[in-house]
Amino acid sequence: MEATGDHEIFHLKHALEEEPGIQVTALFYDQRGNAGSARNEIVYLDPRNGDKVYRVQHLRHGYPGTLEGLLRYDVIIFSDVSKTAFSDEQLSNTVRFVEQHGGGFVMIGGQTSFGAGYYDQTPLEKIIPVQMANSRDNMDGRFEVVVANEAYEHPLCKLWPQADENRDAWEKLPPFFGFNRVDSARTGATVLWQHPSDRGANGPRPVLVAQQIGKGRCMAFMSDTTAAWGKSFEHEWGADARHYKRFWVNAVRWLAAGRNRE
Repeated sequence: MEATGDHEIFHLKHALEEEPGIQVTALFYDQRGNAGSARNEIVYLDPRNGDKVYRVQHLRHGYPGTLEGLLRYDVIIFSDVSKTAFSDEQLSNTVRFVEQHGGGFVMIGGQTSFGAGYYDQTPLEKIIPVQMANSRDNMDGRFEVVVANEAYEHPLCKLWPQADENRDAWEKLPPFFGFNRVDSARTGATVLWQHPSDRGANGPRPVLVAQQIGKGRCMAFMSDTTAAWGKSFEHEWGADARHYKRFWVNAVRWLAAGRNRE
């Protein structure tokens, strides 16, 4: 689910679909609050394969209203979608999808993500692997993440089998241009990226965090995967964005592991 308009909704979709065995359903959230009958119309058609993209709130084709509907999927990605787009039941079902059924969940940064979107006051607080009760402010500005030493051995960050090739890819990670200033990682979570200078009460603020939660796995990506904050990340990391694509394939496969075992 993505709130950025135009072609940006397709960039991650296409990157994942290039990997055999991965199928993607994309949903759009209109930050301008388009309501009424318009929310039940088709918003976009995928120029590659003609897939229809509906709004998150679409009554039939939007975010599933039941746990049974969620169990058709392996991984759920929230990218800057306001909590007001969901009912309490939908959010509670998302927690059950992860904790009880081994699902994967990712929250990506934005103006309505994490504490800025008051997700600490929703059921999703249980599965987002960062503390965010005091993180109401976001930061715009260029920075280069610090990749933790232990990250190179984590499945999310093993882009290529050869260690030297893998480190070379990470050394070429482009800058980001903003992030959600969450308080800290949750106890038991693994911090993979940190901000180089912005610090909270517990040290450098995390930018990428992963954690096993119940039977499932969760990831918090405090910057963005598309335009604005992530514009270089999505377009410039490796020839034809090859490192970007590999990172997200890694992420989805790691997050889906619990569903694959169910």
